[in-house]
Amino acid sequence: MKVEPPGRDYNQFRAATEALRSTAKWLVTALAGVAVVLVAGVQLTSLGRLGAADWPRILLAALALLTSLISIGILVRDTTRVLTDSYVTVTEIQDAVIDGEFAVDDRSVRLRRLGEQIANLREELYAHVAPDLGTLLRRLREANARTEAIIAGETAPSPDEVEHAFARVRLLQDIAQDVADCANYFQTRDLVLGMRLRRSVAVALAAMGIVVFAWAGNPDQHARPTIVRIDRSAPASRLPEARG
Repeated sequence: MKVEPPGRDYNQFRAATEALRSTAKWLVTALAGVAVVLVAGVQLTSLGRLGAADWPRILLAALALLTSLISIGILVRDTTRVLTDSYVTVTEIQDAVIDGEFAVDDRSVRLRRLGEQIANLREELYAHVAPDLGTLLRRLREANARTEAIIAGETAPSPDEVEHAFARVRLLQDIAQDVADCANYFQTRDLVLGMRLRRSVAVALAAMGIVVFAWAGNPDQHARPTIVRIDRSAPASRLPEARG
């Protein structure tokens, strides 16, 4: 019996993942630009006009600038994780499911969670060829072994059997790739969503640091007393001599 692939195009998961990664690339570039502008635009000359009595302002300005730079650095680091996170395969997910509670590291826990998310989409992803991921991988290995035997000349199947064997391998490979694309989309999405709170706090701290630095580094000149010095060394003007 010939098995037809599903009509739905699961490349949408790959496209969605690339969209998230493209957004992350843009965000990293923007944050790096903000950091460069912040460092290049700091008004150190205004800090130089502060006297020794203004040391609280100088200290506050330095702390504010440091807070902004650290916050931006945290944002860049977290956003870069979206671009550098390792690719997930169907075999890794199945191994994590088999290991169960024996593997308690973060990656294994995350892979098991991905396995649960994939299982919830079983009817849409692979139920037409296998009841679970383990069976899907087993049938893919069997199909690969079948085609390898044909290529090696170990068997002499009919042309229809050869065509069916290679078509089945392509079908199972495409389905496994669809599952992997779906898993990687979920992984990227969960990573982005998991950083929302920390990202919001870092943005708030960076903005607050910039505002505080601008205030501390630019004291109100009108609030400073004006000191007037009279030069008494100049000779007094002579009065005109009386005539007559």
